[in-house]
Amino acid sequence: MNHLSKDITACLILCAKLIFATEDKFFRRKLFGKLSDFISALTVWGGKEGQKSVLAAPVIVKIKGLLELLEYLEHSAGIEETILLSVKRNLMNLELKFLKLQKESSTTADKEIKAGSRFETLTAPQTKIAKQHEYKPNSNKEKILDFIKKSPRVRTKEIIDRFSLISDRTVKRSLAELIRIGLVQKKLEDRAVYYYSADIN
Repeated sequence: MNHLSKDITACLILCAKLIFATEDKFFRRKLFGKLSDFISALTVWGGKEGQKSVLAAPVIVKIKGLLELLEYLEHSAGIEETILLSVKRNLMNLELKFLKLQKESSTTADKEIKAGSRFETLTAPQTKIAKQHEYKPNSNKEKILDFIKKSPRVRTKEIIDRFSLISDRTVKRSLAELIRIGLVQKKLEDRAVYYYSADIN
């Protein structure tokens, strides 16, 4: 068993302990749901040899979702602080390791994008200059834009999963606005739509 597998196992055990330590039924259900999503992403990631660096992005999204929920749990009464901090530390450590894995694939993807191979741009680059002055930042758009900048080649579902506390409709509306003003590009690759920050080109 390699170091990453050991870290994942330790993190899952701590998350399970946290679920049992959570007295609030609402948070327990939310935590269980987020943990189930995380395990599903890990299962897909673990089953695809040779594509692990590419499949790291969905795992990172699930880790961030768990960390976001832990922020709320910190303010909830009745949870032992030591286990909560242990889970956060382990999740952040895992996130860092998966970000390193993802970086391996993003450098390859950047080279392909710059070479223009098999990517079809769905937005016109000239709209960026013309429409950037129309950008009215709000916290949702800024968070989504930051997430896309940090996780290039991200799909709609991953963005919606990452911002699970925001409605799907709001996420899609914010994405459409960011595309319209040229800060985000939507690209088609092998029948799948991916989002990129406009300044990677």
